[in-house]
Amino acid sequence: MPQTPSSGRPRGHTTSQLDLPNIDQDEPLREVVKQLSVFFIDAIEAPHTFEQLETASVGHILKPLIQSISETSHHPDIISALLLLKWQFASVQQYDDHGINETRGLACEIVAWRFLNHLPAVEHIDYLLHELPSVSHGPESYDEIETHADNEDAAERASLLPRPGPSATPKAKLSLNAELDPLTSFVGHNALEIAAVAGAKKFLSQPHVQQTVDDIWNGHIVFWESLSVHSKKKANFYNKARADPYCRLRVPKYQKTFQALFFCSFLGLYYAVLVERNPQKIIPAEVLLYFWIAAFAFDEFGEVRDAGYSFFAADFWSLWDLGIVGIGVAYMISSESLTFPHFQSE
Repeated sequence: MPQTPSSGRPRGHTTSQLDLPNIDQDEPLREVVKQLSVFFIDAIEAPHTFEQLETASVGHILKPLIQSISETSHHPDIISALLLLKWQFASVQQYDDHGINETRGLACEIVAWRFLNHLPAVEHIDYLLHELPSVSHGPESYDEIETHADNEDAAERASLLPRPGPSATPKAKLSLNAELDPLTSFVGHNALEIAAVAGAKKFLSQPHVQQTVDDIWNGHIVFWESLSVHSKKKANFYNKARADPYCRLRVPKYQKTFQALFFCSFLGLYYAVLVERNPQKIIPAEVLLYFWIAAFAFDEFGEVRDAGYSFFAADFWSLWDLGIVGIGVAYMISSESLTFPHFQSE
């Protein structure tokens, strides 16, 4: 097994030997991810920490890529593609006992935020908040890919996904590839959402990224200019003279304020039901509690539909909210059974 050079630089290729990706503005997302994956797999062949990747002795291998995409690439999903690779490298980490894929994932984060640093502040939302379009599967199946995979390194370039065993049939291989394809599960997500799902904490902690998050929280960046059914979701800076004032109801800061008041009303109703509970009939407070549970369930499932399950499930408190819905439904069923016991006898 080749040893890591004492200089601390990633062993293998030098910067002059690496093939830099040539990413056009209209390049399909699948091709962007594929080109970037080839670079990271070729460039990083030894495990390193995030701090080591930031040093000149190790991080120099990433500079040509950062410079290349900063000067020549205007693809709106370039940051999303890098964070998708971060997620994908992490997903195959269990098949790598050396930590190399973890290093590659960290390198994806570094390239993503350094590329962002080269952009004017006004363009940050164009790259961070652009939603991934729908993707179609490429023409290559697993069989076609493995035809060109003459060695382990070439096979790794062809796909970052764990390779099925030799006994798997071509159909089984293709099915596994489709099930694990990250592009299909992240359609409609933007770079910030992908970073949250991928656990890209280093990227999210960068000042420019945090500034964008703060602007979204405070309503300086909005996704809807009106509440009309014909309005389209697109990130823009808030324009008070042009925007519908009711669209401020979608601002996260205000939404969380209303949510806090909503939960206070729940506690009030719940306490009223406990104090006045009558097993013989349904009291008015209990009727209001039923309406509250129904409204809360409608709101939660609306969030799942809008945000997508992968992003929704990344937040523990979102799953906790679904638990509240489940408990509320169980309470409604049990309450009806106690109030109308003749249903049980039937």
